[in-house]
Amino acid sequence: MRYYLYLIIIISVFTLVACGGQQEIEDTPETFAGARFVRTEKVAIGNIERVLNYSGQVRFEQAINIVPSMPGRIERIYVREGQNVSENQILARIDQNSLEQAELNFTIAERNFERALSLLEDGAIDQRSFEEIELMMQAAKNAFEFASDNLLVRAPFAGTITSVNFKENETYSPMNPMGLFRIINNNNIYLEVNVSNVDVRMLRLRQRANVRFDDVEIVGFVSFISPENDMMTGLNRVRVEFQGFNRLLRNNMFVHVEFIPEYRNDVLIIPRTALVGEDMVIKFKTIGDCPYDRNGRAEFRRIKIGMEDRHFIEVLEGLSEGEFVIIEGNSGLEDGAAVVEFGS
Repeated sequence: MRYYLYLIIIISVFTLVACGGQQEIEDTPETFAGARFVRTEKVAIGNIERVLNYSGQVRFEQAINIVPSMPGRIERIYVREGQNVSENQILARIDQNSLEQAELNFTIAERNFERALSLLEDGAIDQRSFEEIELMMQAAKNAFEFASDNLLVRAPFAGTITSVNFKENETYSPMNPMGLFRIINNNNIYLEVNVSNVDVRMLRLRQRANVRFDDVEIVGFVSFISPENDMMTGLNRVRVEFQGFNRLLRNNMFVHVEFIPEYRNDVLIIPRTALVGEDMVIKFKTIGDCPYDRNGRAEFRRIKIGMEDRHFIEVLEGLSEGEFVIIEGNSGLEDGAAVVEFGS
């Protein structure tokens, strides 16, 4: 056993000496005295995904401004910001004077209607006059019922009150777009993404989508692709749904979305950091044929790029499996420059 160990050591030393001798013939040590240190990566066979990067906006399925149709003075407000409420819970009360006025108008209109009915039976008024009075009575009745239904402001669904926009005794008007309250429910959340015409052709329903924000990554899917373009932006609205993480997301916040419309297995790939231009990489060319020699030369190579993802690039032409490309220290490097790989 010891004999084989000695044999391996002797062969290794011989190889290193041989490689060193070959380097001295081709490049003197002075050649690499000012060489740049670089880091390399081997061109390899791997898998890659086509990634479409977009910014998406979080949307809550239930998030509205509560805009009561009844104007008037706000008599009471029963909730505060941040309070959780149940469906149909009373949130506020409008001044009852509005209801009392509507009730008075209905009472007067109802009496006029009864009097007109008696006059019609006696032939004192014609049918047309009677119908006009009847319409006035019906309008007053509708106004009274409307006031009765809207005197109390109720929650349209269970959720959280995120803003209270008026104070007690202030006069509320339905013309205010902010409404009296804003309420949200984060049980059902989705993302809205505006996608270009070129990219939307690659998307399909149920297709995977990666959602990232802060240090969190969620796997979602495409649930809706709009059949029309937005008139202002010319983009296409795409909806992405997912499960969980509701407590981490806020309505209207922006997140990063990656669509994965295509992937390829067993293709030639290199790290994205190897690129020094749109289609240029720098190959690490060793001095001579010695596999242990980490002194080398920078050799520029133009490549044909295929699919790209966040970390890797598919190489269609220009490189071969097993070659080395420079991935660190390649910025500003000139063709033919002396380089030394880290760790040599």
